[in-house]
Amino acid sequence: MELELANALSQDEKRQLLSSMMVACVRWLHNVQNPDSGLPSEHEGSRSCTWTTSGLLWAAWCAGTSLAEPNLRRALGWVSSNINNDGGIPIVVKGDHSITDATAQTAIACSLLLIDVSCDKTVQTLRSCLRWLLDKRLTKSGWNWRQSPEPSRARTASTVFALVAVRLASINFPDLADEIAMAENQAVNWLRETQHRTGGWGSYAGGPLQPAITGLVCGLLHPWKDLFDFDAAIRFIRETRIESNGWPDTIDRPTNHTVTRIGNAYCSLALLEHSALESWESNLLLTYVLSAFEYPRFRYGSSEMFSWPTRDYLITLTAMGRHCGIDTCRPAMPSIPPLATPHSSDKCGDDVTASPIAPALLKHMTTKRYLHILHISDIHRAVDAPTSNVSLLGKLLDDITLRYSMDNRALDLADPPLSSPDLIVISGDVTQRATPEEFSIARDFVERLLFLVNKDRNKVILVPGNHDINWDLAARAYSPSSEGEFVNQRKQDEPYTQLVKRAPSGSYWRKDPNVYELRLDPFKQFYESFYGDRTFPLIRSEMYSIHDLSRELNIVVIGFNSCDEIDACRESGKLVSLDRRAFINTDAIYRAAQEAQQIDGFHHTIRIAVFHHNITSLNHGDDFLDPKYLRILKLQGFSFCVHGHAHTDSYDIFDATTSRVMPVVGAGSLAAPYRDRPPAVPMGYNLIAIDKSNGKVYVHTRSHDESNLTWAPRYQESGKPFFKLDMNAV
Repeated sequence: MELELANALSQDEKRQLLSSMMVACVRWLHNVQNPDSGLPSEHEGSRSCTWTTSGLLWAAWCAGTSLAEPNLRRALGWVSSNINNDGGIPIVVKGDHSITDATAQTAIACSLLLIDVSCDKTVQTLRSCLRWLLDKRLTKSGWNWRQSPEPSRARTASTVFALVAVRLASINFPDLADEIAMAENQAVNWLRETQHRTGGWGSYAGGPLQPAITGLVCGLLHPWKDLFDFDAAIRFIRETRIESNGWPDTIDRPTNHTVTRIGNAYCSLALLEHSALESWESNLLLTYVLSAFEYPRFRYGSSEMFSWPTRDYLITLTAMGRHCGIDTCRPAMPSIPPLATPHSSDKCGDDVTASPIAPALLKHMTTKRYLHILHISDIHRAVDAPTSNVSLLGKLLDDITLRYSMDNRALDLADPPLSSPDLIVISGDVTQRATPEEFSIARDFVERLLFLVNKDRNKVILVPGNHDINWDLAARAYSPSSEGEFVNQRKQDEPYTQLVKRAPSGSYWRKDPNVYELRLDPFKQFYESFYGDRTFPLIRSEMYSIHDLSRELNIVVIGFNSCDEIDACRESGKLVSLDRRAFINTDAIYRAAQEAQQIDGFHHTIRIAVFHHNITSLNHGDDFLDPKYLRILKLQGFSFCVHGHAHTDSYDIFDATTSRVMPVVGAGSLAAPYRDRPPAVPMGYNLIAIDKSNGKVYVHTRSHDESNLTWAPRYQESGKPFFKLDMNAV
């Protein structure tokens, strides 16, 4: 019956039908409002409920209704009056446990109201909900339905609602933009990892796949469409449709409470948001909605109209309305909420002003003020490493996902915050002995970090260290020579490039340049297997990599091999060092600099060089990088350099001329064995924050207390847990 009706309707008639259905739903919402101003938990006359009230307000906004209407403002005010002491929104009324869905949907309703009119009380409620959501997200994943004594498990639907909430709230709180971005990044990556290869999602990671849950993800997370395989999800939704009835509802049972996710509503919403529907399929979706509609209200099965099915179907109705060209229908997750003139009739005490959302603040929907670089080094992966990949990754993510938000509370608003990274730099010594087995372990570790940068491999910079040279292969390049060959060899323009070298014992050794290049072949295999589309040349003058991130992040990063002339031979069966002084091939520096200049807008970017060795001798040793070759980079306008090797954080200033300094920042070792670290120096790494508004660069040095298994800032400047790079001409 419904299909015949849908097929017979013209486009104008469909618009009229959809409009009348939406009007009926919003009218019902007004008619069933309880004396306390809340909306019913289930059917008309049932007790008021925070969860359903906020959700219905969200749906009414999608239908084109302003939440500044007096009745709806009072409804949201009733929800605000029930905030729990922990800052969250309870499942029904104050005193019940706070839940993610209610807190998130209240935050959504507050954000949508603030698009139309400013209200200090609403801002306070929104900040409280946002703070609760940021604090209650589970480590390394999304949100549970509520905090509970039993083992916590992130729920797909709750995570989706929370993502919509924090994204919308971010435009009102630019001071929390970095913390919001970190939470969003972690939750999105968790959802990406929990999507099944067939395209579907379950209620939780590893749970049975559910069309309704899959539709909810696709339908509400449309602004993140480029980060998910929604094509596979849409195929899954189409394949699970029951021809005559559409899709089954999903009984989602988080924490001993029954929640129903409406299959036809969310699956239809997903198809409307992500597909170019043919007329027959569009008509079919309309029949699924009509089958749940009994004029002038929705019904649920054989029951009278319920609040939460009305919310879901009304949101889907608005998507259908937009599909048919009804201008007043708005998306459930607006990419950038429009600015609107406040209604002159709106009243909120004395705190009503023009909308506070300036156009510049809308950028916080998709951008953040600081660019963050996770700089780690010397991970020394090995079969017998004292710290496994699992433990090492766990320690690092504990800091990023837990300690960052805690430590940020001690910072002033003007301070550079700790945040999940936009870029990862690994400055050498990814293995201990450069064997294929160790590189396999190293690749596994680096792969596990990819979710931090949305699995974009171009945002991971890898360079070799001295432990990434296969010394057995290196020694094969040298054969015994004589003092005469050593003395009479042709002089090279560059130092440390002799073909014949003298060992500490007084013996002489000749290099075979062709065999010599193979010493980094295991690193090459590791490098190319990780990237897939990048090569690591063994030709020494071509050993550099350019990561052009100018369009997205306004930076260009060049990685170099600083192990160009670190040599060893095998004398009497033992490896003997010939040269320990680190060196970057001069031709490679010039080639890289000249190639980078061809990048559009290169001279307006922040330029960063990455290599392994430090430029200052430690303990009077000679295994450091001769800094004068950095002058080429300095003259090319590079902002700063980062390195590892020293196994402790460091900060040097390269100033071969008086015109401009170039900072050189070293990261501590993330996993060098204790015996290889300087005395009393813990494992550590850097988080570098670049203020994109003015180009200032700050370095958070993080160290790990093995006794308490906690992270803390290692270096402090003027009482602050970070230091600022001294770039007097940047």
